[in-house]
Amino acid sequence: MADDRTSEQINPPEHLFTWTNIEDHLAALAIVDGWPEWLQSVDPWWDQFQLLVTPGTSYSQVREWLEETFGTGSALGEGEGLRLKLDLPAENDTAGLPVILEYATDSDLPRRLPLFRERFLTKALTKPIVRPEGDQFSGQTQVIAFHSFKGGVGRTLHAVALADEIARKGGRVLLVDADLAAPGITRMHRNQGRQIDFTYEDFIALLHGSEDGTAQTAVKTAIQFLPNQSIGRYAVPGEITILPTSQRLLLTPPAIEPSDLLTDSSRSPYYLTESLAELAIGFECETVIIDLRAGISELSAPILLDPRVQRVFVTTLADQSLSGTCELIQQLGFRAPTQSTSIGEHNGDPASSVIVTQYRPNDHQKRFDLASEQLQEALSSTLNGSPDPADTIILPQVLASPFREELLALPPTWESVLQTLRICGVDSVVSELAPTRAILDSPEHEPPTPVTIDDRRKRLEQAANEMVYAEAKGIPSNSDYMLTEPLRQLFINHKTDLPIVLVTGPKGSGKTFLFSQACGSRTWIEFAEKSGIRVSRQAHVVPVLAPQQLDDKGLTPEQLRLDFAQRAGIAGTDVPVDIRQRLKQGLQSVGPDDEVEWRRFWLEVIAVSVGLPPSDDPASDLLRMSQDNSVLFIIDGLEEVFLTSRSESAPVALKVLFTDVVEWFRKLRGHPLGLIVLTRRDLVPWAIRQNSAQLLDRYRSYELEWDQDQALRLALWVAARAGSLLQPLEEAAVSDLDYEEVINLLTQVWGWKMGSEKSRQGRSHMWVPAALGDCQGQVQARDVVAFLGEAAKLSQQQRSSWEDRLLAPVAMRDALKACSEIKINAINEEDPDTGNLLDRLKKLNGKVSAPFTLEEVGLQSHEADRLIDQGALESYKGGYVLPEIYRQGLGIPMKQRPRVLRG
Repeated sequence: MADDRTSEQINPPEHLFTWTNIEDHLAALAIVDGWPEWLQSVDPWWDQFQLLVTPGTSYSQVREWLEETFGTGSALGEGEGLRLKLDLPAENDTAGLPVILEYATDSDLPRRLPLFRERFLTKALTKPIVRPEGDQFSGQTQVIAFHSFKGGVGRTLHAVALADEIARKGGRVLLVDADLAAPGITRMHRNQGRQIDFTYEDFIALLHGSEDGTAQTAVKTAIQFLPNQSIGRYAVPGEITILPTSQRLLLTPPAIEPSDLLTDSSRSPYYLTESLAELAIGFECETVIIDLRAGISELSAPILLDPRVQRVFVTTLADQSLSGTCELIQQLGFRAPTQSTSIGEHNGDPASSVIVTQYRPNDHQKRFDLASEQLQEALSSTLNGSPDPADTIILPQVLASPFREELLALPPTWESVLQTLRICGVDSVVSELAPTRAILDSPEHEPPTPVTIDDRRKRLEQAANEMVYAEAKGIPSNSDYMLTEPLRQLFINHKTDLPIVLVTGPKGSGKTFLFSQACGSRTWIEFAEKSGIRVSRQAHVVPVLAPQQLDDKGLTPEQLRLDFAQRAGIAGTDVPVDIRQRLKQGLQSVGPDDEVEWRRFWLEVIAVSVGLPPSDDPASDLLRMSQDNSVLFIIDGLEEVFLTSRSESAPVALKVLFTDVVEWFRKLRGHPLGLIVLTRRDLVPWAIRQNSAQLLDRYRSYELEWDQDQALRLALWVAARAGSLLQPLEEAAVSDLDYEEVINLLTQVWGWKMGSEKSRQGRSHMWVPAALGDCQGQVQARDVVAFLGEAAKLSQQQRSSWEDRLLAPVAMRDALKACSEIKINAINEEDPDTGNLLDRLKKLNGKVSAPFTLEEVGLQSHEADRLIDQGALESYKGGYVLPEIYRQGLGIPMKQRPRVLRG
C-alpha cells in the first residue's frame, strides 16, 4: 500500500484552518481504511462540511467521530447545529464550520477518477481506481509516458531518444508534448521554424467540446493537420510526428486542462488516453510517446493513472529527486497497480521503468547501486497484490544513463539533436523500452551484371556531365532528384497545405535544378512523391518567371502556363506572355516609392502567368480563380532581371515581392494558392536594408546550403544514379542513411584515403568537401557534380591502376583545377561584378602568392568585402587567401603548401 500506517497511528492534525486541512486528513484516513462503516463520502467546502452517510446515522454518532478524528473539543453544538471548530481568531470564526448530513443511496456514490486529488473523498480510496474496461488500447497501440518528480533531469531528451530509436527501426511514433506548464519539445520545434498546425491543447479542446462523447471529430481534425509536423530522417515507414503543446505565444496557463475532460460522467474516466490511442490508429502510428509535466500535477494524472500506459520515470541520484520518485511510484502502484500476466486471464499491463540520468560510473557507482535497490523495490510494489517472485521478471532493470556534457547545450536543429543523442549513447539506454517490430524478409535481388571499372567510370562521367547545369537540360518531364534537407522540410511542413516560402541560396546551390524539377513534375503531389513523401494537397505548378539560361528542350514555362490556362478554362490564352519583358516595363513605369502599386503589379504579373487578363484588381481575379483551381506559383531568375537593371525601383520591387506579396498569399484562408520564390541569398539584404536577417531566419529551414554532410550525400547520390557503385544502392535511400554509412559507401567512389590506406594522405571524405568548399564551409552542388564528372574522365584517361575505387587520387587532384576554372567561368556569366574582381586576380599571372595584401593585388577594401561575403576570400596570417576551388582556377600560388592538400 502507499501508506503502511494504521488509522490509530495517524494523529489528528495540529491545526484546522480551512476545508483543505480537513480534506487532507480524511484522505489519509481513507487510504488506511480508517473511516467508520456509516461514512460513504465527504465533501468539505469553505462554508460547510458535507457528509454522505448511510440511512439511520445520527448526529450524535457523527459528533463522537469528529471528536475522535480531529481531537477533543473539535465538535461544537448538537443535532443540526453541529459544527466543526476551526483554528481561527474569534472575530473570524465564532461558529465553526456547519456539518451537513446527507443520506446515501447507491446512485449517490460518486465515481472515482484518475486524479491525484480526487474531487470526492470516498471510503473507496482504500482500494485502487476501477480498471479500464479494455485490457489494452484499441489496435494494441503502445502508449509510453515519460514522467519525473523533478524537472531538469533529462526526461524530455530520453522521450525524444526513444521516439528516434523506434523510428529508426521502422516504427511510426506520435510524440506528444503534454507538459502544458513548461513545454520543451514544443519550444525546440518552434525555435527551429517548424510548422505547428495542430496541438495537444487543440486536441483536448475538441475532446472537451465533443457532443456525442466520442473522439471522432478530434481525431479526424488532427489527422488532417498532423502530417506537417514530422521530424527526423528515417527509412520508410519510420516516422516521428510531433503533437506540440499549444500555439500560444504568451506564457499563460491552458484554457482547458486534461482533468476538465472528466467532468462528463457519460465519458470513460480514461477518455484522454483512449482518445490518444484512437488518434494513433487513425494516423497509422503504432506507438504514442508522451512527455508529461513534472511533479504531482493533475496535468499528468489522467495519463499516469491509466495502468495500460507504460510509465517511464526519470530521476537523478540527488536525494530530493530520488526519494520523490520512489514515493510517487509507490503511490501510483497503489492507485493504479500493474496487473501481472500471471494473475487470472488478464493480458498484463506494461511494466514501469526508471532511468537514472547524469550518472558518472567512476564517481557514482555505489550511490547508483543503492538507488537501484530502492527504485527496484518501489517498482515491485506496483504489482497488483503480493507479487510472486516469478512476476518480477516483467519488471525491467533500472536503467543508467551516463552523464555527457554534450547534452547540456543541444544544437539548433532536430537532426543535430537526434545525432547528438545517438553519439552520446542515449539511444542505447532507451532501446530496452522500445517495442519490438517484426523483421521483414529482405527481397531477393538478382546479382548485377559484371561491369569493368572503366565502364563504371564512364557511367559516372556521363551522369555527372548531364547534371552539371540544370538549365542545359531544360525542364525534364520525368526525372528524379536527391532529397536534400531543405527539400525535406519543404515537403514535411506542407503535407496538408501549399508552401508559401522564400527559398534562398548562393550561386550554384541548386535553385534552378529545384525549379526545373518542380515544373517538370507538373503538380505539387507528384513533386513530393518523387521524394517518397506523401502530401495531400493537389495543385498545378505554374512558373511565373523562369531562368533565362533554361534551355527550351522538353517542356517550356510557356507550355506549362498554357496547359494550366486551358485546363482551367481561362479564355484568351493563345498568345504567350513575355513575363521578363513585363517586369522590365514595370521597372520603368512604377516608381521606387510606390510599394502599393508594386504589390498590385506583382499580383498582376502572377495573374497574367495563368492567362488572366491585366486588370486594376488582380487580387480579386486571383481569388476568383482560386475558388475552382489550386495553383502553386514558382519564381526563379530574379537576379537576371533586377541586378542588371539600373532602375532605382529594382530593390523596392524585390522587397515588396519578398514581404508584401508573400504575406498576401499567406493570408488567404485555407491557402488555395501557393508561392515559392527562389532567389540568391544576397538579393535579400540588397532589397531589404533593415531586418533582412529576420526575414532570412524565418525561412532558414529551406535555405539551399550544402555543408559537408549534404555534399557527401550528393556525391553518393550521383554515383548511385549513374549505376557506378559496385554494390547497387537505391537513390532514394541516400537521404536516410546515417553519416557513417555515407562515408563507408563512398569508399567505392574514392577510397578511404587520397592514397593507399597505409599512406599519410588525408581521408577522401574530408579532402573533397574541403577542396570544393568556400571560406564559409559551404559547397556548391554544381561544383560537386562537376568534380565527379571531371575526375571520372581523368581516371579513364590516365589508365589508373586503382581498381579499388572509381576515382584515382591523381585524377581527383587534377580535376580540382578544371572544376575551379568551370566555376570562375560560371561566375563571370552569372555575376559580372564579382567576375570582374576575379579576372583582375587572374591577370596577375601568378606574380603574387597567397597570403597576399590587398595592395599587392590591387583590391579596395569594399571589393575585398564583396569577395569575403561570397566566401571567395578570407584573412589569414596578416594577409588574405582564397579557397582552393577559387585559387587553382585563378593560378595564384601559395607561399606554403595549401592546407587542404596536407590531408
